[in-house]
Amino acid sequence: MKNFSPKVIAAWGQYENLEGEAHERHMVLEFDSLAEARRFYESPEYQAAKALRAGAATGTFVIVEGAL
Repeated sequence: MKNFSPKVIAAWGQYENLEGEAHERHMVLEFDSLAEARRFYESPEYQAAKALRAGAATGTFVIVEGAL
């Protein structure tokens, strides 16, 4: 992630799954823009990490545009 500048909002803390599919671990990253998040997801660095994870774990990657 050194080529990107995400802010870690939450990672692996206690949680309560109130609805939907539960996952064992969670990470929420904040990027400067939706485009920056997509650039991260499509990067060779993330895709290499994703390939290493294949077969060992499942995951969900969601990009949400926020406006406050």
